[in-house]
Amino acid sequence: MTSNRQLGCQCVPTRLTCADYRLHACHSARAFGGKTEFVLSSSGHIQSLINPPGNLKAQFFQNPKLVPSPDDWLKQATPTKGSWWDLWRTWASERSGEMKPAPKTLGSKRHKPMDKAPGTYVLEP
Repeated sequence: MTSNRQLGCQCVPTRLTCADYRLHACHSARAFGGKTEFVLSSSGHIQSLINPPGNLKAQFFQNPKLVPSPDDWLKQATPTKGSWWDLWRTWASERSGEMKPAPKTLGSKRHKPMDKAPGTYVLEP
């Protein structure tokens, strides 16, 4: 994997060690250096994203081994009924901090609120 320049800094993806969750991105699942959870939905590109939790018609595949061949990965994968959203929710909550209440007002001392929702851009031609 080659390096990438972002904002004047050199980034080499294989040196990144943070956890990574990928849906459908088999070509890049092995691009990062951290532990990658790769999930493949049986639905199409858009349908897989909008399948809500509890949809028993949905199905996804899991395989903790990131083998080079997508065909081999799928042969070794475990099919799971339902939406991948529940799996992702668990994965994300294990890596999240404690819940805290939402701010009562918008903005902060450093970042003042600009316009009331929905913002002025919706009025632009």
